Amino acid sequence: MSKVFTRKDIDILTFNESFITERKPYRLYEHLNKLASQDIYVVDVTLIHAEEDNNLTHNHYMIRIVRPVFDVEVKTYHSNEFTGGWHHVRTEVFGYYESKDEALKIEKEHTDKNNSDIKFETKIRFHSPLNKSI
Repeated sequence: MSKVFTRKDIDILTFNESFITERKPYRLYEHLNKLASQDIYVVDVTLIHAEEDNNLTHNHYMIRIVRPVFDVEVKTYHSNEFTGGWHHVRTEVFGYYESKDEALKIEKEHTDKNNSDIKFETKIRFHSPLNKSI
């Protein structure tokens, strides 16, 4: 099985947080939990700049992430006049899309082509980087 995610899929986000110097940076952890709840894999977090101003600490982070993707699996069937049924011809997978809307467009393109001689059965598949290797 080929890898869905590669190093080229790594995106960079920035996150800024200010907090009272005696406390811990809890908002960063809340943000990381929010990313994980969206099936976003956090590769690493780097503190790129920190400064103290009076009793406040200002931290600037770089967060490297990998987002989930969708693909569209299309099974093609041809009409079999002798049996009156459908004969499976091939299965293809079309692209990797960052949003489900993009995948739905590809799915609709194929389902709109259905007629009495050919039938397309489509399925949108979700790939989470939390469940696959990079």
